[in-house]
Amino acid sequence: MKSVLSLFLIWSIVYCQDRIKNDSIFYSDIPLKNPTTSILLSMAIPGGGQFYNESYVRSALYLSTVSYFVATALINQNRIDDIEENRVIFETEAERSNRIDTYYNKRNVAIWRSFGFYLLNILDAWAGAYLFGFNDIMDNETRNVSITHSETSELMFKFSYNF
Repeated sequence: MKSVLSLFLIWSIVYCQDRIKNDSIFYSDIPLKNPTTSILLSMAIPGGGQFYNESYVRSALYLSTVSYFVATALINQNRIDDIEENRVIFETEAERSNRIDTYYNKRNVAIWRSFGFYLLNILDAWAGAYLFGFNDIMDNETRNVSITHSETSELMFKFSYNF
C-alpha cells in the first residue's frame, strides 16, 4: 500500500510540474531578475539588490537604516574611547563605570540592529528578484467577487478567478 501511495505522490508531482511548465501564466514576456546578482549587490551595498530589482524606495530605506545603525554604533564607540582615555571627567568612578556600560549597551544594540537589517536586506533582495514582474502578471488576470442576498434570507458569496 505504501508503494502505491509513493508512486501516486511521485506521479502527481511530476504531472503538476509538467503542467506548470506548459502554463502560460508562469512564463511571460517580462524579463526576470537574477537572484544571485541581487544578493551580491545587497551584500556589497545595503539596498543594492532592491535597486537592481527596481524597488527604489526600499533601496533607499535599507541603505539609510543600516547606515543609521552603523553610525550610532560608531558614535557610541567614540564615546567609550573618550571616557577610557580620560578625555571626559566624572565625579565618581561609579558614574564613569555606569556611563561606559550605557554606551557599550547602546553600541551593541546598534550593531545587532544593523546586522538584522543587513540580513533582511539580503533576503528581501532575493525574494524581490524571484517576484519581479509578479504584479504585472496578476494585473492581467480578471477577478470577480460578488455578494448577493436572496428573498429567503440566504447570503451567497461568489468568487471567480479567470486565467
